[in-house]
Amino acid sequence: MDRVASRKNRKSGKQTKGRAKLTGKQARLRRANQLVNRAWEAEDQGDQEEAIQLARKAIELSKECSGAWMLLGYVAPTVGESLAHFEQAVAAANRHLGQKALATLAAGEAHIDDKHPWFLAHVALGRSLFDIGRTDDGLHLFVRLLQVCPDEGMGVRWRLAEELLDMGYDNELYELLTRYPRDESAFWCYTRALFTFRREGDSPAARKALDKARSHNPFVPKHLVAQKELPLEDLPEYSHPGTDAEAILYVQDNLEYWQQTPEAIPWVRKVLDGLIDFGDPDSGLRRARKGLWKELMPAVAELPLSDTPEWAIDLVRKKLSDEDAGIVWVVVIAGATSGLHIGMKTFFERPSNPEVFEVLLKTLVDPSNGKVGRPAVLHMKRKGFFQAWQKRLDDVGIRCELADELPGIDYLLDVLDKGWQQRQQARQGDFSDDQLRELSLEQGAVWRATVRQLPAWLHIEEEIVQPWVRMVVDLGNLTVLETQITNARPPEDWLREGLAMAMLSPGIGQPRRPGMVRVDSEGQVSRLQTWLESLEVDCGIADDPDPIESILADFTEQMTGPGRAPSLVSTTGMKTDLIAALCDAAWSFYMSEPWMRIPGDAILKIECDAWESGPWYANVMGQLGMELGLALYEDLRLLQRMVAGQISDEELARQMSSLALSYSERFDMAPDDVKAIEEHGWPVADDQAWPNVIRVNRGMSRRAALPWEVELLVACLRAIPTTLTRKGVRTGWGEVQTAGRAVRIQVSLVKPG
Repeated sequence: MDRVASRKNRKSGKQTKGRAKLTGKQARLRRANQLVNRAWEAEDQGDQEEAIQLARKAIELSKECSGAWMLLGYVAPTVGESLAHFEQAVAAANRHLGQKALATLAAGEAHIDDKHPWFLAHVALGRSLFDIGRTDDGLHLFVRLLQVCPDEGMGVRWRLAEELLDMGYDNELYELLTRYPRDESAFWCYTRALFTFRREGDSPAARKALDKARSHNPFVPKHLVAQKELPLEDLPEYSHPGTDAEAILYVQDNLEYWQQTPEAIPWVRKVLDGLIDFGDPDSGLRRARKGLWKELMPAVAELPLSDTPEWAIDLVRKKLSDEDAGIVWVVVIAGATSGLHIGMKTFFERPSNPEVFEVLLKTLVDPSNGKVGRPAVLHMKRKGFFQAWQKRLDDVGIRCELADELPGIDYLLDVLDKGWQQRQQARQGDFSDDQLRELSLEQGAVWRATVRQLPAWLHIEEEIVQPWVRMVVDLGNLTVLETQITNARPPEDWLREGLAMAMLSPGIGQPRRPGMVRVDSEGQVSRLQTWLESLEVDCGIADDPDPIESILADFTEQMTGPGRAPSLVSTTGMKTDLIAALCDAAWSFYMSEPWMRIPGDAILKIECDAWESGPWYANVMGQLGMELGLALYEDLRLLQRMVAGQISDEELARQMSSLALSYSERFDMAPDDVKAIEEHGWPVADDQAWPNVIRVNRGMSRRAALPWEVELLVACLRAIPTTLTRKGVRTGWGEVQTAGRAVRIQVSLVKPG
């Protein structure tokens, strides 16, 4: 999407001629800007050498001429050189704006126009950071730009949304999309629709978002469904909203995100039906459904026979509750005689025959129970299904049969109804111990029940919380029988309620009582023992090792995704005084603002005789509004290539390992670490400066930093600010305190090249 903005605004580095009669520094800047205007004219005419010469003369005339550096950045032959020039443009714009104005912007006390040289220079730098793969730096910069210019028109929010979508930062993308509800561009509207589908699937909200997007640009769906390269040569530099040209540019730049989202493009085809062809809706619907079937038919034909050879399918009408007059339609697929739950989907409006058929197709390749496979026979009561599906299913080895009754469907629905009623009774406490005693007793079964606060932050109902989870597991086959999450601290009887729900309506198997329940603590035993003994169930403390730990770890990763922050306080061998020293050193490093005294591409060599490994190479982060912190590396060559923008993201991830402290929000850290800092009262500079330690191995795998690595960070955080002077880096051995001992360390500047 950035192509639209860049075509229109690429030359926005031109400076406007002033009318006032100026003297001194301002007069030199005015003459420099005039040279920049001439340089852009020369570049437009194809005389790049003349443009470069004029830009360099402008720089010699005024150190505040950011437009000259921007021109050099745009015409530079490599992305690394472009980045260096854009960094100089930002530095020049900062000098022109002045420290007082910069402080006002940083404090959020003022906004800036999106045509201002300062803003334009930062936009150019941000795009360059994205282009060389420094995505996190680009994200932080563009977030800052939207803070100082929320209503910008240079495409900053578009590029930011695109990068967030690409990186899978769903929470941040949701916040950004909701901040600009009136943006009617194709990119914004269709990104909102795609994001909603990613989060909710084929929900009413997703359909509404897609319909709204289509109302602003009806041409996008036909290009999305086509999924092919589109011609760009004849498009204008600026595409007006709602036009086919805008649609082509959008699809060209964003098709990959739709393709990477499972079922997204078939969903567009299904929801918009014939509208994608701007023709007869009925014929369009038939073409879309036929195309979907043709696409899947070869794969279905190659499926092995299912473990359940005979299936039944039906569309049933169900009331939401006894008190509610509302109804839902449920497509149910089950074993024809066994009643095994194979597939199911609920609709709030009666689905069409093709929609029911799509549920069947999805179940063939993704059944709820059993292995992937096709049945030999499919039973159904509805003649409409039989007439529509008989031939096409017969072609892939599935025989359709009409039936007067579907006992498997009836059995499954009866079980589900009873289970739902029992779960409602358990949730409401509307059950008796006599009901539980009537359940069969599985004497040898051992269940593990726990209530824990998850070691992770979750975004729930527009809040970031550390939720509590209740889980009951059958240790015989390590299956989860019952689980529930709550945002607030649960009541004492929450675990008892969960055990009752697991007995009355387990997630797997028939209702039953176990022979033994194991829990977390003696306190839980004392609260549950009398009740469980009345049910003839023993109660005790969990064994060591505890199998539920791995189940909870998998559950947490499913909830948060991989890559969450590892905990320092739970790392083997980590001592409290070392984490205290880390917080103190991080606080003093932050307050000294070393990023204001060293260039962003500077590399520091760290030598320390406390450890045999080394030397390490450090990069101070925080210049030009980037993420603040300190990063340590072992491979100097790779670090130099990274700083110069000469290495791809893939190669960097494959080869580079790092140890870093970044200043973040509390939610970026492991909850256990946040809790420890708050309980001990260790210093944190501000809400955006929590000391988040990240250890990344080759291949981008994260792990908790080891104690010696944390102590190394402490030594560097204490030493580096003392070596930075106005003239550069003061080299020499010195001593710093880490955690109860003095460490000898030397910091020196690595010369470029």
